[in-house]
Amino acid sequence: MKKEKVKIEFVTCECGYNNKPNNIKKYGSCRRCGKVLDPKAKFEYEMVCKLHLWRNKKEVKKYEKRI
Repeated sequence: MKKEKVKIEFVTCECGYNNKPNNIKKYGSCRRCGKVLDPKAKFEYEMVCKLHLWRNKKEVKKYEKRI
């Protein structure tokens, strides 16, 4: 059985690294060099890390739904 191939549109950073769009929505920065590509997503990710919102599974699910 053949699977259908899905083309993913990557977000290319200045360093040349191809980031997946879902990583940019979650982290907001390039996964190789750390340059901020989406300031709003970067801010939300830093607040989740500083406030330790991943302690319970409910909070993680809420965060994953927003993305």
